[in-house]
Amino acid sequence: MRKLRREASAEGDTLQRIVFHALAALDARSDGSAVAKWRQPLQAPLEEVMKMIGHASQYGAPLLIEFTYIAAVHEIARALIHASPPSDLLPKPPQQHDDQHSHQHQQHQQQQQQQQRHQEQRPQLQRRRFHIISLGFHAAPHWVNLFMRLAAHFSSSPTPSHPHHPIPSPDSTTPPIHHTPPSPPLMPHVRITGVDFGTLRFKEAPSGTVPVVGEYLGQVASRLGLPFSFHGVQTTPEEFSPGMVRVEQGEEVVVMATMSLMLFPDDSVLRSNPRHALLKWIKSLNPVTVLHVGLDVDTNGPFFLARVREKITKFSAFLESLDCSMPHSAPTRAACEEFFARDLMNSIACEGTNRWFRSERLSQWQERMERMGFESVPVGTETLVAVRQITEGRDKRFKVELDSRSGAAVLSWHGLPIIFVAGWR
Repeated sequence: MRKLRREASAEGDTLQRIVFHALAALDARSDGSAVAKWRQPLQAPLEEVMKMIGHASQYGAPLLIEFTYIAAVHEIARALIHASPPSDLLPKPPQQHDDQHSHQHQQHQQQQQQQQRHQEQRPQLQRRRFHIISLGFHAAPHWVNLFMRLAAHFSSSPTPSHPHHPIPSPDSTTPPIHHTPPSPPLMPHVRITGVDFGTLRFKEAPSGTVPVVGEYLGQVASRLGLPFSFHGVQTTPEEFSPGMVRVEQGEEVVVMATMSLMLFPDDSVLRSNPRHALLKWIKSLNPVTVLHVGLDVDTNGPFFLARVREKITKFSAFLESLDCSMPHSAPTRAACEEFFARDLMNSIACEGTNRWFRSERLSQWQERMERMGFESVPVGTETLVAVRQITEGRDKRFKVELDSRSGAAVLSWHGLPIIFVAGWR
């Protein structure tokens, strides 16, 4: 240990930094200060750290975060755009009247009134309502990109199959009927319920942070002409209950769990099995899709040495991957490292309910989700192409692969799986 301490440095090369953070976690475990240390707020506010990770100044976004955001946008948009709307929202064809009145002008007026009534009914019949439940909500740029994709799709107008204003023949006594061109699909109403699990636990942001994010997203949606509403929930995994999330009849639900399912312990920790209860509630919502972003590492097991070895290996991959997009001298580097180091601290130094980060490998999640009655939804071809494009021009040790069993997109570093994006329904 003394030899390792001589090699450790918070400002050295990548290996020295890894040793520094690993020793800090082991020291905290041995002196009993683990819980107090890993609950300490980050040097920079959490939302600021997420912006740093998302934008990373002039060095470009770290690939780990960029991979997550791009995959999330494409998969949520794909699920909502291609999902079949509820049957009660499908447009009803206008009724055909066989009017035998001899006066042609009166017939034309009746047709125009009928078309007007049909157009007035369209908003009530065709507007779809999307409800995205974000478990692990952050003010990430992917929300704006998602809004832009939905607005672009639902504002596109089909090509009319007939002229808008047909010109009557010179000998015709019948007034021309002005056909209404096909209308574009109505903009859907998008509702986001953002559940923030970290703010109250770490006291890193004021209680109004999540509503402020919702207000900003509302402004973005308004500029795009997208009906929008937002409900923010700030809680902890221990205090979370399904009653905090209101789901209305007729909503098409998408659940996005970003590094959050691992925050709920299973029956190996608590007999009540909060992880099982959460998944059971999600299943009861009958969601269009469940998008799961997780770390492909097992820190839920009981064996300490195996957990330490695996966690340090993955933490090393995180820091080495940061080197590709963020030099050691970058002003944002220390804040981003601290963000990942806190995960390392908790996984190594804490036990029982204090070990908050209990991630599992993708294969373990596959078995768990199948036991709960979910079936995997492979990521779309467009999503796979998009996330592979962001690796072009980056370090060749980054690879995006498709898991053969679940169809999930997996980002690996030097052959070591790091993070996955998986879909379930």
